[in-house]
Amino acid sequence: NYEPPKKMKSKDRDRELVPIDKNKVIIFYGNELKDSLMAYYHKDSCIANKLEVIHIEKITRAKIDLLKVILGDTIKLGGANHVFASISDEVVAANIMSLMEISRQTTPLITRADWLNFELIAFDQFEKRNVFFIHNDYYSYDNPAYLNFKSAWIKRTGIYPSVYSLQGYELMSYFGTALVNHGTYF
Repeated sequence: NYEPPKKMKSKDRDRELVPIDKNKVIIFYGNELKDSLMAYYHKDSCIANKLEVIHIEKITRAKIDLLKVILGDTIKLGGANHVFASISDEVVAANIMSLMEISRQTTPLITRADWLNFELIAFDQFEKRNVFFIHNDYYSYDNPAYLNFKSAWIKRTGIYPSVYSLQGYELMSYFGTALVNHGTYF
């Protein structure tokens, strides 16, 4: 049922316009190890899903001018499926948000939930843009497994479980399941 994009006539000129095929991705990452790991995992995921990574760049405060060049190219930015930014530096993150606002493109931005804690970026900037957040430590507090763990933890200790106790529970559950399914050679 796939139909190739139809060519359109420009109202101003007699040239034909072809709709932009948005299968391209722009990726930025910062100085920290987790920044580059997330960026390259995202790159591999994009390639596996037949998206073309047109730009992957390590951006630091010293390279903000390069960021201006990349995001200032409205044709490249407008033709991108999304921009992925795994940046821990608040100044660089604020520059990305500002440059994307200036470009007036509706290209989605995918970033880490840490950005919600940055003071240089107002919440209304996120609301104006197409911003999606990845939260590495997200837990579904409605999950029956979590609710069982929480009630057992409170019953035993008399306090609510911390993030660390929840991570320990998940880690032990993972290894316990692996042992049950695969024996000691998982």
